[in-house]
Amino acid sequence: MSKQALPRDLQPRNYSRELELWRVVRNGNITLAQVKDFLGAVRAMYKSGQIQGAQKTVRRGIYTHISFSELPFKDALIVLKNGTLDHVRYSGPVLSSPTNVGSIFLVGEDLRVSYTGGAAVEDGGAFFAKLLGARSRSLRELDDAEQEVFPRIAFDAKPTYRSITHTPKTLSDFFSFAKTIDARQFEDLVLDVESILANEQKTRGYSGARVECSLVSLSREGKAVFVGDLHGDFDSLFRVLSETNFVERVSSGEKISLVALGDYIDRGDSSVGVLALLLDLKRAFPENVFLLRGDHEVEATNKYGEFDQELTRKFKARGGKRLYSLVNKRVFDRLPFALHTGSGVLVLHGGVPQGVFTLAELASLDGEKLAQLVWNEPKKGLSGFALNETRGAFRFFGADVLRAFLAGTHSTVLIRGHSKCGKTGYATFSRLALTLQTHASNPGGRAFVEVSLETDASMQLLLSGLKQV
Repeated sequence: MSKQALPRDLQPRNYSRELELWRVVRNGNITLAQVKDFLGAVRAMYKSGQIQGAQKTVRRGIYTHISFSELPFKDALIVLKNGTLDHVRYSGPVLSSPTNVGSIFLVGEDLRVSYTGGAAVEDGGAFFAKLLGARSRSLRELDDAEQEVFPRIAFDAKPTYRSITHTPKTLSDFFSFAKTIDARQFEDLVLDVESILANEQKTRGYSGARVECSLVSLSREGKAVFVGDLHGDFDSLFRVLSETNFVERVSSGEKISLVALGDYIDRGDSSVGVLALLLDLKRAFPENVFLLRGDHEVEATNKYGEFDQELTRKFKARGGKRLYSLVNKRVFDRLPFALHTGSGVLVLHGGVPQGVFTLAELASLDGEKLAQLVWNEPKKGLSGFALNETRGAFRFFGADVLRAFLAGTHSTVLIRGHSKCGKTGYATFSRLALTLQTHASNPGGRAFVEVSLETDASMQLLLSGLKQV
């Protein structure tokens, strides 16, 4: 089969290889049969030796990925398993946005899609609506256990949208609500925030904060407060809010954002209070509060922690178990994983996932790559990646990896949590990453950062805005 056998709408003479699939879908020029024919043609051309111009081969366990440059769309992959053709994949933007990324697979004769967006389907999107009905995530490429950490991404789930009325409140009001919340109020809070998170995906966020699947992008204006792991420490969170006057400043119209790095629950004695306060802030100020997902905002992790037990004690056995399931599925499964600012700050809970180099890739992660995002950690003196012997799973990464990752994501510095920080509550890594811990169970101090988003990001800037609780 030659390239001339490709469907007419997909001919290289009609579209340069820089043309991305989303445009074709948006214009309604593509059908299910055409995509299947396209991937089938790629597979046949590979098997007959007619495809030339391989850019690179990446070996991952039993899988080998071969990408090609001389195809009508970029990022077409041939995937071999133990040397035998396993499947063909197109990875790139889908639906109505160039950064709404997914993958289309041809496995045997079956077409599958892995998609983590939540946009409304437009124009030719009826094709993808069909696929989304039987959505599958990407095929396992590394360790099965890591892949199972995130068995479900709920960005594309359809919630019941709720009408939310915000009554102006002071910090004392937020404090009292979180401390005295009952089961019915907690359930309403969870459902309200679920609706807000889903609507962010549907509308792509706000004027100064774009939301694309697992990535939030803040514009280069105003200030931001970055809060590290909280782990059920209500007192530390309240003190951060008090010292920054966050509620008062937002209420007065100041452009300021609160960014929390994940791990809100477990270990401390007030997981419910911390979560209730953060969710209530998100409900009141959705454009100013951004809650990232950490490893404890995953049921596979928190089912071994204290959060479910605290819910059971506070709301009785039956109500606590139901609310535990509700908050995992309706809120935690919808939280974004990363945030990027126009000034060059990249924020995430853990570290650099192996094989991820751009913001578009960061926005579209699934499976074991997401597990790495919340579990991977930096290690001094290391080049590349290495097994994290301390945890017995996931990876350490070196300064060379972080430097390349920051360059590829148009960032100059990383803010992260997850790792212990000693006596100060913060730690730096190669002047490229700042780790924050903002909870009392960290063996030492507690810290947070407030900086301007209108100034080019640097470690010097972050350290100048560092404050200890």
